[in-house]
Amino acid sequence: MLIALAQIPGVPLDIEANVGAHVQAVEAAAAAGARLVLFPELSLTGYEIDGIASDPTRQLDDPATVDDERLRPLREACTLAGLTAVVGAPTRRAGRTYLSALALDGRGGVTVYDKRNLFGAEKDVFTAGTGGRTLTVCDRRLALGICFDLSDDDQAGAAAAGDAWMLGVLLTGPGYAADAARAAQVAQRHGVTVVLANHAGPSGGMVGCGGSGMWTADGGHVAADAGDQEQVAGVWLFDLDDAAVHRRIA
Repeated sequence: MLIALAQIPGVPLDIEANVGAHVQAVEAAAAAGARLVLFPELSLTGYEIDGIASDPTRQLDDPATVDDERLRPLREACTLAGLTAVVGAPTRRAGRTYLSALALDGRGGVTVYDKRNLFGAEKDVFTAGTGGRTLTVCDRRLALGICFDLSDDDQAGAAAAGDAWMLGVLLTGPGYAADAARAAQVAQRHGVTVVLANHAGPSGGMVGCGGSGMWTADGGHVAADAGDQEQVAGVWLFDLDDAAVHRRIA
């Protein structure tokens, strides 16, 4: 199964502008034959924790049940392409704010996963999620996660019940080697393919270092680039069945 990892920069707190960039990535992925596109953590706003906390309009109201006009172009692009896009966004439900991944499928549906393992200042703004979410795409069971969830061995074990663990992340150059080693360790220990989509460029006072890629249970690893300060923005195609297959498509 072909998937795409969108290693793209974002406009801080501008959901409309970022939706436009997401649509372009979806279109490129569809043209290349991908059935799913994975975006970085908080891809629709950037990792702008203070701005998200101070301005509720930067949060999406319960996207599984409420139609937000700002998401309409992205929903339509997924429907037209017949693929699933997993995007990052802050969401608001019952007076609480969550750091979420939204899986927009090609039929107009939305699956929401809330980050369970919050990191640093996230704990002052977001409520931790309590459950897991698994998608079925082309008969593949794909578990969702977000960044620091990768550190949770119990969650990794649960993800191993499926075919792959898909995480949007924000990794920076100084810590990338350790995070990549953790992804490899999880993949081999639990027998599950780990897929990470990272930012490329500044986000919330940090610099996403790229290095989006796939780690397999047999020790295989392929990435968009080296995962350092020479990050490259773009969209890359990967094959869940063949780690040797990957190429830039946008």
